[in-house]
Amino acid sequence: MLYVEAQHFNHLSGASLQAGSYEGCQFESCDFSGANWSNFRFVDSSFVHCNLSNVQLPDARFQAVVFKQSKLLGLHFEHCYAFGFEI
Repeated sequence: MLYVEAQHFNHLSGASLQAGSYEGCQFESCDFSGANWSNFRFVDSSFVHCNLSNVQLPDARFQAVVFKQSKLLGLHFEHCYAFGFEI
């Protein structure tokens, strides 16, 4: 599984983010709408000015994740991995 730590990502699209674990990362001005984040893991990360509309989240993990001025329409956080869930 891909492991990425302390990276800053700008202007990515849904298809350009590889499945894996992202820790201490910042995503800025990205359009992930409609992406499938099945089994992705985000820890101590932030999404700023991002579009996450209708991202599929089966078993995705979010721990200490912050969303700032981002679009979060149609997200089903109930499908995420529940243990340690914190946004």
